Amino acid sequence: QSIRNSPAEAERRLGNVVDTILSEQQALRLAIEDLKPGAIRDTTPVDVIPRLRDAATRVARQWDIRVHLNLQRDIPPIRQKTAHEMTRMLQEALVNAVRHGGASEATITCIQIATDLLLSVSYQGRGFTGFEGRHDLASLNRIKVGPRTLKERVAGAGGSLIIESNENGARVEVRLPLDGA
Repeated sequence: QSIRNSPAEAERRLGNVVDTILSEQQALRLAIEDLKPGAIRDTTPVDVIPRLRDAATRVARQWDIRVHLNLQRDIPPIRQKTAHEMTRMLQEALVNAVRHGGASEATITCIQIATDLLLSVSYQGRGFTGFEGRHDLASLNRIKVGPRTLKERVAGAGGSLIIESNENGARVEVRLPLDGA
């Protein structure tokens, strides 16, 4: 139907699908390479910023959301496993912003603060269901709300999580220690 009504829009969407498939295929190839014995150890240092940029770009394309990136360029390399977890946290926070928060635009920030790496995703839209205000990981677990997988990832990585939520949107902030990263 949309091909007849709007061929240009249909072509744009098809182009996005092709770009997404190619990007995911490349990511899958890299993941398979990483799984080969001796390829990359969990402690191998990697630059997290290009990984975050790529993940944000993929999610933005797939979910049709505009993403503003504020990524500090001189963050030291971190463990490959930590970079992988941080990338997954970013993807989950961004997808949740679109799916549950109705966001059409989000801002992603990743900076070093003293010995921590801070990643935040903020958006305008609807906040989290079930709570308002500012809550840390312990508070979210105590009142049994918040994104379960994100909370588990943060706890597993030895980090901290703060979520600020209200009727106009939300901000998710993850902090991971660089020394353990």
